[in-house]
Amino acid sequence: MAFSVWFCVARALLPAKSRLYLNSVWVRSKAWGNKSFFATLPTFPRAFELAGRCLLEEIMTAFTSYRVTHEFIQTNPATPEKVFFLLCPVRESDWLPGWQCDLIYSDSGIAELGCVFTTPNPPSSVAHGEAASEITWIVTDYDPAAFRIAFVWINPGHIITELRIQLAATEQKQTRTHIRYRYTGLSLQGNLELEGYTQKWFEAKIQNWETTINSFLRTGRKMSASSDHPS
Repeated sequence: MAFSVWFCVARALLPAKSRLYLNSVWVRSKAWGNKSFFATLPTFPRAFELAGRCLLEEIMTAFTSYRVTHEFIQTNPATPEKVFFLLCPVRESDWLPGWQCDLIYSDSGIAELGCVFTTPNPPSSVAHGEAASEITWIVTDYDPAAFRIAFVWINPGHIITELRIQLAATEQKQTRTHIRYRYTGLSLQGNLELEGYTQKWFEAKIQNWETTINSFLRTGRKMSASSDHPS
């Protein structure tokens, strides 16, 4: 009796496709009290093994992406004309400690619509045993007259990110910079990484960005090295 209850509960917890393997055992046994049931007992471990594999397959097939969005408004002590041209993969190394990039394609040699570049994947985001990959970026919007720029970057198999930046002048001849990130998981592992992309994590990251660019705008010099960068 206890075995029959356990069997029914286990069967109820499995998805439809996985239950087929257990149903086949049930049908062949004909009845719990029939002697033919005992002849099927050796097949139960195999049936549950196949059901487990099927369950894993269904979980992977039913993957649902996780998405995180963060926004921040910073104030920069310079006009939008000065700030905008610092938001470039080449110029970024002038003010952001630790920034590295390889320019893959740009007609002008700096940021432009369709510009493609890569950056090293931070070691902290690489799972144990995996080779460090590169993050690939593309400039998806570029309007110097409107002080607007946007990027998409992708960490293959993990996360894709949309980054939009809009600058606006203030009456104090400063810049109001609206920054918006939207992160989307590309896999179960990517979803797990996004669980760490909390508001607290984002504010620490974006405040580092604000501190370093503002220091450069005030002094013309780059701050000391830091491991953080606005990716």
